[in-house]
Order: sequence, then structure tokens, then C-alpha cells
Amino acid sequence: MNRDASANLTISSPLEAHKSHCICYSVVGVDVGFENPTFACLEVDYEEVDHDPTGHLATKIPQTLTFYELDLGLNHVVRKYAEPLVDKGNILISVPGGQDGPSGVIVCCENYLVYKNLGDQPDIKCPIPRRRNELDDCDRTVIIVCAATHKTKLMYFFLVQTDQGDIFKVTLESEHDIVSYLFIN
Repeated sequence: MNRDASANLTISSPLEAHKSHCICYSVVGVDVGFENPTFACLEVDYEEVDHDPTGHLATKIPQTLTFYELDLGLNHVVRKYAEPLVDKGNILISVPGGQDGPSGVIVCCENYLVYKNLGDQPDIKCPIPRRRNELDDCDRTVIIVCAATHKTKLMYFFLVQTDQGDIFKVTLESEHDIVSYLFIN
């Protein structure tokens, strides 16, 4: 986005930000208020795996949570932060920011939800509840297949659905933009 001579907002040429040998699992915009637009990605770099004839590296490939920022002043995309994940994720959920919440993302991993944000925020991890009859089959993983955010002026929460069709309400407890608890009901 740019401004013309009479201060009207105009759309500039599209930016290309290619990264070779990368699979992107999920991309969400991060609510940062009026700062430069930021988005988060779940990525896997498969360059080494592509050259492995045995296929053993494919099971050990790390997944990365990467935050990118669109620098409006320079008109290009900057890789702001990248962190390898312990548990592989499949979906990202954007958390409201600014006056509405602490910002950041919830990473939906196998059997867990993890809240992550830039800065001094420690990771907050919460297990996804399992069905009672699943206790016999402990090897079965639970994954989130879709999510929706509900936001009003006074509150927000998330609805997530598992691969078995169960729907849960997810809430965050925070104080001064630092999240202390992640609840799933």
C-alpha cells in the first residue's frame, strides 16, 4: 500500500517472497494493531530430505513456526522470528491483539494446543481432552481440523473441532498482554 500525492491510499505492485524447498502447513495474519502487518507460518524445509535416497530423514524433519513482517516503509517482507517446534502442528489460530487481547497464535499440535507469541511470553501448553473410550487406545492422537474465533467488544474465545467431531471452547487468561493460562472445555 502507498499514498499518492493527494494522500489517497493506493495498492502497490504485488510482492514476491519465494522460499525454495519449503512446505507451508498453515498461514495466519497476526493481530498487531497499527504496526507493520505480521503473519505466522508453520513451515517445513525439505531440502535435505529431497536428497536422501533412504527416506530416513523424512521422519526427523523439524517443523518451524516463523513470523514474517511486511515492512511498509521499505515495501518488502522480512523474516522476523523462527522457532523449531517440539510437537508438529497442523493449524494456526490467530489471537486478537491491541485493545482486544494479547495477540500471538495458538499452534494446534497432536494432542496439544500451544500458545506462542513474540517477546517475553513463555509458551503455554494445554492437552486436548480425549474421549473416555479412547483410554483403551492410548496410541491414537487427537488433532484439530478446524477452528473459529468469536470476538465481541468485551471478550473473545475460540471454537475448535477435532478429527472425531468433538467441539471445544478455548479461552486464554491474560494480564497486561502476558498469557498465563490456556483453557479448553
